Amino acid sequence: PGQSDSYLLFLNTVMEQDLVRPGGMLSMVLPDPMLVRENAAQVRRKLAQEWSIESIVHIFGAFPNATVANIVPVVRNSPPLSESFPVARLERVADRQSFILDPCGFVRKIARPLRRQTILSQEGCEFLYLLEDGPFTEVIKRIHGSDMALTNYVFPYAPLGKLNVAAIYRGEEVGKSAITSRKGEFRMLLGGESVQPYEILWEGRRIKKELVRKPLVRYRRTKILIQKSAAHVIAALDEVRGRHLGYIFPQSVYAVELRPDGISHFYLLCILNSRVINEYVRRTVTGYKMVHPQLEIEDIRRLPIRRVSFTTPARIRKREVACGIAVFEDECLRSAENMHFPELANFVGQCLSTNPEMSDVVHDILVYLGWLATHLARASRRLPDVALTHRLDCVRAAIEAVVWRLYSTDPAQMALAF
Repeated sequence: PGQSDSYLLFLNTVMEQDLVRPGGMLSMVLPDPMLVRENAAQVRRKLAQEWSIESIVHIFGAFPNATVANIVPVVRNSPPLSESFPVARLERVADRQSFILDPCGFVRKIARPLRRQTILSQEGCEFLYLLEDGPFTEVIKRIHGSDMALTNYVFPYAPLGKLNVAAIYRGEEVGKSAITSRKGEFRMLLGGESVQPYEILWEGRRIKKELVRKPLVRYRRTKILIQKSAAHVIAALDEVRGRHLGYIFPQSVYAVELRPDGISHFYLLCILNSRVINEYVRRTVTGYKMVHPQLEIEDIRRLPIRRVSFTTPARIRKREVACGIAVFEDECLRSAENMHFPELANFVGQCLSTNPEMSDVVHDILVYLGWLATHLARASRRLPDVALTHRLDCVRAAIEAVVWRLYSTDPAQMALAF
């Protein structure tokens, strides 16, 4: 919708007019947005349902000056002959060199199977071949069910947009080259790179009130800022308090505002910056565009967030949160080398396995850790210090351990290199 590509018109013509004889083969070099772009849904569905897909190679750098990577599908004009087909990903220079020396052999060596049912389970028949690669598949199944249909969310997970989100929006439509002034009432960020995990790097630019085109009130509320043009979710909190009135930011930054009747900004911040969510994003969104990957607002809205049941009595909740923080602090003292925080992860697991569960206790522990990460990141940048850096590393490792247990019951995978 709203966008057409000549290769899609050609493929449609080939399939609609039977230009490939029955049993004949078709292969083309295509841009990799074909894998997931909405306007290619009809072609993908027809290929998955009516043709036999023999293989797909996804390759980066095939054409040095290209603004997209490429895919090379090999398909046969016959009903599907198998429930799965191999997909090979050539992303590194070494991969391309090995491919040149032995194309068929190298593809067979690195290819992973993609089930047709996984494609047909997606709303737009997206070719999400990374969903089925390795142990992280079990996390995706826990979120979306055994068929991994990304529009389906299994309780206790929900898309971010269905929680206590007040608004998700982009900033001012202004290019970086136009953000030059150091005068004005409001601080202005240069772009997405101003947002780093748990901290905002203000470059000293300012903007006058009359130059702000979008509703000023949105900038003057506490919100999470997220980089748009990145392969991962990179988020920081813009907390409006005291003399800080909030940052004005350009369209290369997204903002997420929360209502007070639900999860905290710090809870969400920890989840957004976690390796779990970033691996999820790679496998569902950004991994299919090797050149200039970016997140869209809909991608942010669909991020799977672990729901929280705020049902634990206040006295018990406060006591258990204090216990969890004590476990964290104790492990910090013993974390010179191994910072996987197994005891904290076990404590979180116990909170989630009670009946009723105490997910609000886990929520509050993450709020504490998110607050620590934010303040330590700011302090470490102002005055770099070995002790501060170590403390920040401990906090971020603890956040990873807690978030992992929110998305998986397998503690053995906490140190998994996705």
